[in-house]
Amino acid sequence: MRNSAWSLLVLTASIVTLASIALALPTLHGGSGKRESAWELLLEWRRNGAEADMGSSHASPPPMREHETAEPRISLRLLDQDGEPVVQARITADLYTANSIGQLVDSHSLEDGSFLSRPLPPGQYQVQVEADGFLEVEPVTLQIPRDRGETLILLQAGCVVEGYLNGTDGVPRNHGVLALRPADVKEEEAILFLEPETDGSFRFPPVTQGEWKLAWMPHRKQAAGPNLTTTLQLQPGTPFRFEITLVAPDPRVPTDPATKGVGIHPISD
Repeated sequence: MRNSAWSLLVLTASIVTLASIALALPTLHGGSGKRESAWELLLEWRRNGAEADMGSSHASPPPMREHETAEPRISLRLLDQDGEPVVQARITADLYTANSIGQLVDSHSLEDGSFLSRPLPPGQYQVQVEADGFLEVEPVTLQIPRDRGETLILLQAGCVVEGYLNGTDGVPRNHGVLALRPADVKEEEAILFLEPETDGSFRFPPVTQGEWKLAWMPHRKQAAGPNLTTTLQLQPGTPFRFEITLVAPDPRVPTDPATKGVGIHPISD
């Protein structure tokens, strides 16, 4: 009994001493580096059974779940329709606030199709993914840090139509308008219009597979000539490449024998 009473007396004295320290020191630095109440440190010391340094008694945090980061970030995994990683896809993320929209992410996916942003401020983000040769993907809305786990985004390979314009004199042409539309659709809203680059080259954004019509016309409101429209059977994979030959503006210039005549000609690799 005497030993038990003596132990209780020593423990009580220790607590009173520590309580005095807590009152004298309103805040102390804990092991995490944050300023904490000395009373909190005292209680934590009692919970963990520490006997010396109050600041070294912090318990280890629970392990994070897979694909979860300690700081709020955007984590993505990009795969195609076959489950293969989509490499070097461009990823942008805009933070939406009450008064403005600000782009805080502009980067690319890695060799395994993964992407992990730098630490981000909390908020609602709209994530956009663009990959060469793949169909456009609807933007994904993420609430950070709630959605800080890995988000899977699936992309579908599209069909690419590209090529260049030449005149019958062999000189590149960059005038007029190119049009690409599904063969069974005539509404103008479904037509993709494209102006050639200064060097005469053109490349449409990827489209779905199926039957499409490609045409060249002087402008949107003028119908294409019979030799300057063609039907395509598109499949995902290698881009469909064409040389479009137009009449030279000066008829006195002799025709280049290397040209194939006015029309749309497939280019074979």
